[in-house]
Amino acid sequence: MDGLDDLIDVAASNGGSARSIVLPISRSTRNHENTPAVRNRFNGDTQLNPSLLRGLGSQNAQTIDPFYELERANRLMKEAKEYKKNTEEIERRRRIARKQRCLKRSEIIPLAQQELDASFTCTLPGGIVGTALYLSKITGLDPLGVAFCILGATSIATWGRVTVKLSETWSEPAVDILLQASGSGTRKSSLVSHLRSPCNQFCSKANEGYEERIKKNNENVRLTKNAAGMRAKKILISAIEESSGHAQQDAIEILKEAIDEATEFNLKLSQGVTVHPPTQLLVDKGTPFQLAATLSEQGECQGCITAEGNMIASKMVSSPEAANLFLRGHTQEPYVYENAKMRIELAHPALPMVNLVQPIVASNFYSNETLNETGVTARFVPYFYKDATPDSQAPSTEVPIEAYNVKIIQLLQLFHTQDRNAPRYQVGVTPEALTLIHSFEEEVRNEVISSMPEAAEPWLRKAHGQAVRFAWDIHAWNSDQPHLCSIAEEEMRQGIALVRANFPHVRYAYDPCGLVAYSVAQKILESLYRITDRWEQDKLIDDGIDSTTIQQRIGVKSKEVNNALQLLGRHNYLVVYDDASNNLKIALHPYFYDWR
Repeated sequence: MDGLDDLIDVAASNGGSARSIVLPISRSTRNHENTPAVRNRFNGDTQLNPSLLRGLGSQNAQTIDPFYELERANRLMKEAKEYKKNTEEIERRRRIARKQRCLKRSEIIPLAQQELDASFTCTLPGGIVGTALYLSKITGLDPLGVAFCILGATSIATWGRVTVKLSETWSEPAVDILLQASGSGTRKSSLVSHLRSPCNQFCSKANEGYEERIKKNNENVRLTKNAAGMRAKKILISAIEESSGHAQQDAIEILKEAIDEATEFNLKLSQGVTVHPPTQLLVDKGTPFQLAATLSEQGECQGCITAEGNMIASKMVSSPEAANLFLRGHTQEPYVYENAKMRIELAHPALPMVNLVQPIVASNFYSNETLNETGVTARFVPYFYKDATPDSQAPSTEVPIEAYNVKIIQLLQLFHTQDRNAPRYQVGVTPEALTLIHSFEEEVRNEVISSMPEAAEPWLRKAHGQAVRFAWDIHAWNSDQPHLCSIAEEEMRQGIALVRANFPHVRYAYDPCGLVAYSVAQKILESLYRITDRWEQDKLIDDGIDSTTIQQRIGVKSKEVNNALQLLGRHNYLVVYDDASNNLKIALHPYFYDWR
């Protein structure tokens, strides 16, 4: 009989109880419980060893508790696993220490925002170049970035009423949305003030005498209501007198005709007394409802030129409803806002914008997964200014900026309207310009996308469309009646050159170790440098830290933290040890705290 049968027999002889069994055990075994023979009494599956059960009937036997032996085997297994884990941890720490010793031989490279190419090599109309250079001197901001802002303001001035038609299946609304980042003290507000100036001038002139017109309109409405009421009263009295001698059905018909006559007259009388709201070109913030209502009142277009980033930093841009409105404001597809009280329908909404913001605002914008997934970020043209100071010897003449003011006001006079049903214009391109833009589209798809971060692909697939929009802005500068002639080859070439010049900024915006990583890396350094106790600093240098602890300290998700750690590793602040877990191990530079 094998060991299992013996165990069953013992259980039967004990009245069905298997609380104890009889096993042979020698004195030498009792005296050496930790020998391999004893440790192997249970196999790897914590089952009773059959070889020990064969002698259940032996005369030299001792009663033992199988549950005790099972528990003991589990303890031994746990100790073995713990020993293996400790051994691996010791080896891991040894490897990390080796990396830290190698890191010691390298100097820390101070973390600084990457400086992108800002050379102004594009050939643009003289008015744009002169204004950009002038504003660059008085603000210290790159002339290339300022040129983008001027084109964005041009897009606002054409008021969303132009579409560039390249084929039956491809057209581009003339709407630009820009997002530019620059640090504090870089005179963003000064640039915005100059860019907004012609818009303010246009509004001031358009709204002259508005209060008087409102007073006149209110009086007109009052008198119209009185006149309509008095006339309607006379008509009804006359109808009542006329119907007094008729049968009931005939009297009803007479009264109905009188009521219809009075109603028609009142409607015609009130048609000429409506007054449009005051002209408004720019909006800085608002709820989706407020923005939709303003668009409805202002010819379905509103521009934005701001140095505060209110439209980007607010919660509005993160809401699904607002994100949808931003998308439609770029593509000019129909948009409907509806709540319990009212419904607003927009046929061709336009939201051309020039947003100048702090780098942290841009970082939060491009790290927003919802905006990336819905394609909102792919509609913004990014630009990152390098640190600069204004030219103290900048010329005092206002001639360059005056050319800008004149052009923007001229375009506003041509295109601005508060009429939602005003005619829209389609502008074509010359055959040479069309060939050029198709060639650029192929270049981006075949050569550029593969060399850029994966996250930048949605933006790059729209790059040729943005080149067309820039070409329209340039075309608007070159012509007094830009909506009546086609975009030329050279204008398309300049639009393409501007998009090419923007590629380094697109890379930085979407690079895992670019804009967002730089912002998070700053937070990591600030958090670690807040540890000022020397003993704690030394302990941190010796023991290291892990990525989960860093996430908890700065309140940032693991993906962004891991990318930032890679960036800090490139600057020799630390070394990252990837042990194939979700929790990266970090060894700081031995002089991490001394270097600061």
